[in-house]
Amino acid sequence: MNIIDLIKSQIGPEVLDRLSSVIGESEDKTKTALSAAVPGFLSILANLTSSSSGSDKVINALKQVDTGPSGGLGDILSGGNAGPVLEKGGSLLNILLGASALPAILNILSKFAGIAAGPAKNLLSLLAPFILSTIAKQFSGKALTSQSLTSFFTEQKGNIASAMPAGLSFADIPGLGTTHSTTAPRPALAPATTEGSGMPGWLLPLVGLALLGLLAWYFMSGQQAVEEKPTTKTEVVKQHTAPETKPVMTETKPAMTETKPVMTETKPEMSTIDVTVPDPVKISTDLGGIYTTLTDLLAGIKDGPTSEAAVSRLTDMTPKIDSLQDLWNKLPDLGKGTVAKITTEHLAKLKDLIASVLSTAGVDVARLKPILDTIVDKLASFAIH
Repeated sequence: MNIIDLIKSQIGPEVLDRLSSVIGESEDKTKTALSAAVPGFLSILANLTSSSSGSDKVINALKQVDTGPSGGLGDILSGGNAGPVLEKGGSLLNILLGASALPAILNILSKFAGIAAGPAKNLLSLLAPFILSTIAKQFSGKALTSQSLTSFFTEQKGNIASAMPAGLSFADIPGLGTTHSTTAPRPALAPATTEGSGMPGWLLPLVGLALLGLLAWYFMSGQQAVEEKPTTKTEVVKQHTAPETKPVMTETKPAMTETKPVMTETKPEMSTIDVTVPDPVKISTDLGGIYTTLTDLLAGIKDGPTSEAAVSRLTDMTPKIDSLQDLWNKLPDLGKGTVAKITTEHLAKLKDLIASVLSTAGVDVARLKPILDTIVDKLASFAIH
């Protein structure tokens, strides 16, 4: 059984069309993103199972997915409302990846496929329940343990590696751990012997200590010799008054030392510049998440009671947008261009959805419209004019 082939066999043209529609990208870009996301997510799961804590996370996630006949990707998307699926997938990604690793993974995926971080996150959120369900079905009637899970990914290691696009890697993700941690310290062992010298490595420290001792003796004896000379020269001064050059030499030393504080004063300025530059990719990811949350909230408004329930959650979105706006204002124009793509891709669709919600019977337009107008105005500011 090849897990890659099993997953790809369930993603036909119709499913690909639904996926591209949900994430808002063309079929070609969606197909490219899938070619990286499927083996990439599997490689991340395999990496997690290399530790006991990571295995526990994967087992916990596998127990939360549907393993029935309706767990296929086509069935997941057939309902027409992707909101619950995205929410479920986002929850599973948080369980597995955490808040620190997910942005880095989305950055790799979006750059490879040429899509924004928002659509990349939506794609991964849709794939996560489906891929996990496919894996969980392989353990039907079997014990799901750390050992059995590790054995499964060991068997699939070659299939996953073969499916990974050339030059693409999801290894060494910050906050996720790495399967290469046991090999990292090895380069430090290389200097233990000198190549071609014939000298044992253990003898080198002794030789070094001996050299240091000789250097210390040399400089100390040299200082004593220098200190003895002024006694003879002072006698000459009394007779000839010639060696007035020595005070000139001593006076130049403070001038050299006075330059040191000038060098040290520049260091704090360099460090403060580095710290204050925001990350445009992180801002793009967070902004895409806001659009996803707003879409889910608006899709759930069907009548008066559901609109009333959504008011407080929509109000809570304002400070989140404001905090991103503060970071946006600190970005250079190049960074703003990266973030502005999210607004270009999603704001018009959000406005259409808002118009549809406000025309729904029973919805309290007088209460909802001012909140939504404020949100739209704030989101529209994430654009380069």
